[in-house]
Amino acid sequence: VFWIDVSGLDGLYDTLVAWGDGVLDALKGQGLRALLAIGFSRFGSYAALKALLDARARTSQPSLRVMTSPAGERSLAMQVPLTYLQLSPHVLERLLRLDIHTLGELMALPEAGVMKRWGSEALALHRLASGLAAEQGDLFSPFDQPLRPQAEFIPAHAHVILDFLEHDAHRLLFRIKALLETLLPLVRQRLSLIAVLHLRLTLDRQETPTLHHIRPAAATLDSALLLDLVRLRLEHIDLQRGVVEVHLEAAETPADPEQIRIFKLGPHQDGAAAARALARVQAELGEAAVGTLSLRDAHLPRARQAFVPLRFGPRHKVLATPHPSTSDGAPPLIRRLHPRPRQLPPQPRDMRNDGWQPHDPTQGTIVAIHGPFV
Repeated sequence: VFWIDVSGLDGLYDTLVAWGDGVLDALKGQGLRALLAIGFSRFGSYAALKALLDARARTSQPSLRVMTSPAGERSLAMQVPLTYLQLSPHVLERLLRLDIHTLGELMALPEAGVMKRWGSEALALHRLASGLAAEQGDLFSPFDQPLRPQAEFIPAHAHVILDFLEHDAHRLLFRIKALLETLLPLVRQRLSLIAVLHLRLTLDRQETPTLHHIRPAAATLDSALLLDLVRLRLEHIDLQRGVVEVHLEAAETPADPEQIRIFKLGPHQDGAAAARALARVQAELGEAAVGTLSLRDAHLPRARQAFVPLRFGPRHKVLATPHPSTSDGAPPLIRRLHPRPRQLPPQPRDMRNDGWQPHDPTQGTIVAIHGPFV
């Protein structure tokens, strides 16, 4: 059931009937069937829609009903059977026993008697039909919230189809370990923990797979703990027929700040892991395969960078900051135009400083300049 306020569509459509026909035609074009009632109140249009549904069940009535006046809307609402309204079965049964079948027959009873005999649910319907706001038990409370988009949630799952029948629980455990290692990064990225592992095993010549639920004592990302629980479960499973397919799915739960700190969730950088990866590359391709760019003295710009193989030591940084190479104790060389430096002549004291300003104005004007030496 959807309610729409169409009070702002007066300038777009000639009549409300034209608007209603357009809505029904658009839904019909999408392969959907709908009933539409246009009224003056939420409850009145809802009751008219229920009456329209009853009329279509008995005769070939149109799918659109428009109320021309509030009095006509209320008269139509009073004819709606109680079976079409959202009443619980036990309340509806007690009303039908007293030959109360329509909303009008319920409204003929006093409000206090309805509450005393049938409870708050019947009283809420009575107050809605009389135009009073129901404080508790509103029949339309599930529909009061507007529609909101909900992000699609893709569960963390992985599966593998085995090439050969697997009868050994130990080898099957390693297959499950590989699947679990693919799930953990996704769950960690969502800042969540695994509350339940759903393990589905398909045996040979078995149409329905067997489902096993692995529940740790607390939500965790500890793969060793989860694999230990899986191992205990596999020890009590008959694998004589052989496993042909394994499907693993993780039921997630949000992690609190303390758990995030313990498991170090989220993106992080591991320098030791990077060093181990580089060492593996060196072991496979040679020491010259991994290195850093180091600055050196040269005339051409491209010759000032040298590729130095990376060496790992007990006190060596993985990626050291490049710095100009100098000989032992020798000062860096500076290119000059003259064999020996020459001092520039001093400027007169009364000469302007040509825009040179000291760092602190309280120090006064610049009276002497030493250098530069070329």
